[in-house]
Amino acid sequence: MLRQHCQRLAGEYPGLAAALALAAEAGVDTSLEWLLQASAFLNARLAQRLDRSHDGFAAALLEQQQAHYLRPLPSGAIAQFDWSGLGPGSLSTVSTVARGSELKALQGGVAGACRLRTVQDVHIAPLHIGALRFQPVFDAPATLRLPPDAHSAISLRLDSLASTPAAMPQSLPMLRLFPDGEAALRAALRDSLLLQTVVCYVECDGRWQRLAQNPLTPVVPEAVHLPPAPGDDPACRLLSEYFAYPDSFDFCDLDLAAVAAAAGQPTSRSLHVHWVLRDLRQRPAFRLLHQLAPRHLRLGCTPVINLFAAAAEPLRLAPGETSAPLRPSRARQESCEMYCVERVGLLRKGGEASATVFQAGRALLAASGPYWQLQREDAMLAAVEGHAFRLALLDRDRRPLALAGATLSIQLSCSNGELPSTLMPGQASGDLASEAGVGNFPIRLLRRPSAARPAALDPSAYREAIAGLAPRPSLLGREGWPALLSLLRCHVAADDVQGLRLLSGLGSLATQPAMLWRSGQPWHGRALYLSIDEQAFTERSLYAFALVLNRFLARYIHTHSFVRLHLLAQASGVELLRCPPCAGSLPLV
Repeated sequence: MLRQHCQRLAGEYPGLAAALALAAEAGVDTSLEWLLQASAFLNARLAQRLDRSHDGFAAALLEQQQAHYLRPLPSGAIAQFDWSGLGPGSLSTVSTVARGSELKALQGGVAGACRLRTVQDVHIAPLHIGALRFQPVFDAPATLRLPPDAHSAISLRLDSLASTPAAMPQSLPMLRLFPDGEAALRAALRDSLLLQTVVCYVECDGRWQRLAQNPLTPVVPEAVHLPPAPGDDPACRLLSEYFAYPDSFDFCDLDLAAVAAAAGQPTSRSLHVHWVLRDLRQRPAFRLLHQLAPRHLRLGCTPVINLFAAAAEPLRLAPGETSAPLRPSRARQESCEMYCVERVGLLRKGGEASATVFQAGRALLAASGPYWQLQREDAMLAAVEGHAFRLALLDRDRRPLALAGATLSIQLSCSNGELPSTLMPGQASGDLASEAGVGNFPIRLLRRPSAARPAALDPSAYREAIAGLAPRPSLLGREGWPALLSLLRCHVAADDVQGLRLLSGLGSLATQPAMLWRSGQPWHGRALYLSIDEQAFTERSLYAFALVLNRFLARYIHTHSFVRLHLLAQASGVELLRCPPCAGSLPLV
């Protein structure tokens, strides 16, 4: 190959070739050939080092601005506090399992070390889903005056477990529901209830009452799975969480207060909620909805994430040291991987915590110091030394801080790595247990936890991520859409078939000015029209993705304005849904 390049050089630059004693038709001097080989190897080495330096700079910049991109994505799942086996009169009050409660795995062996944390509050209410069915043709009483486009219906029966006949608990205004089942059925059920409903009725004791609006609303998407880092953008973290834990964005809230008001004073323990739908016969959802059963809509569910609090080994700094290796405590090391540092403080000689608390290094503009900073070890060195991070101390002027003989107390958030994905759901007595105690009913995993990923962002996507650190309003349009789409692809794992298929179904983006009235004042913003291929969303809720994307695009709009996303069918141009307006998050200066 080198000789071929020499011949090409001689043909293109005959003067230079003559000076080097190269000729296209003659051979190359052996000594000169060795010199050229040495130069080629040296240039290749320099190019490799430059590439590595670029990756190192990119990683350091992302560590300061969007640290979640470099952190691992822990395993996640959906858990259910299952009180469906309780009978009438066995549960009378509403209790709450707070967000952040720790659950431990009940499986034996190594997997029993897994710890999971709840992501949402769970309200344990004296209610039970007694029936859920799809009516291809809505069987309504003759006295009801239905809209002209009413056709089929989804009917839900709620049964009270309280000792009194009141069907609805008065202390719970919203009832959280989770669509369960195969991915295609979940998407069809959720989007049919939210997007295809024309009218809703409550049936109780033979009386039918029409509701003013759909009592079911999607849970507003928020970045709540992963601990926030100072200075990071919640919209970017939300996008990472959506593609890592898509099931967590399928939750809906039923307006129990509106349903109870429509039911009046019931004498029975049950009531029905009927969602009357448009004609779905030409849609794939029509066939899927025939499978509906009570198990496809669940109460008492919450996303769970494999994160838990753990202490690091106390770090004692030797004279002259400004950093030290960071490891979880010895008791947890075998099944524990560090996710992030939560707190760094000094220990007194007696082992008591000192009032000196170090601030995170990326919070330099918001804190007065002293600071701590996380330094990533080289991958090869980390494999040899057994630790991937070092903790460095900085003074108020951001210079290395040496505290000879000082001992640091460090609190971490940790995960169990790949261990949760080995859990096997389906144990008769439940898969998880709460140390706080939540009753005599099991806590189940609805499916096997997802596999952990070593990082939310692949190193090959660092450049796109850095380009996205400074959102520009000019990207919201036909010309800027390819760059935005490239940034969206950065958040999808290479083996995420559904996520890649979803993004492949996104077409063109158009924009135009829009105006709304807010508090009697005009509110100016941008309406975005995105064409999509509906076939790409057969296994993901269209509404869930639209709300996440609407929130993400708001980072490209100034704070005094808003963005509103409209999804259009690529084939027909018909508007499929219109997101609520989302206030911009881009500062004016």
